[in-house]
Amino acid sequence: MRTISELLADTPNVSVTVTAQDLREFATQVVNETIASMDATAKEEPTWLSPEQVAHRLGVNKATLWRWNKIGYLSGTKFGAKLRYRQSDVERIESSEKKGGKA
Repeated sequence: MRTISELLADTPNVSVTVTAQDLREFATQVVNETIASMDATAKEEPTWLSPEQVAHRLGVNKATLWRWNKIGYLSGTKFGAKLRYRQSDVERIESSEKKGGKA
């Protein structure tokens, strides 16, 4: 026997009669998929680093960070009066340095 999800995937415009149990299983599946999607999205939230943390990680001074921000090499984001850098952007630069890129 096919599940509702399988029917919808194969023939999206089909009309079906379902039992309460089938409907419950489908609802549970939708809820579980939604929760998994929300968990994945929550894990994708960026981590923000202070200029001091970035300077230390990259082995540069804050004046270099200012210059990189000005030319767009490593752009910071202001949160009120505080400047922060995305950890993923810093990691990108770290990996390019290892490959012999700009620093």
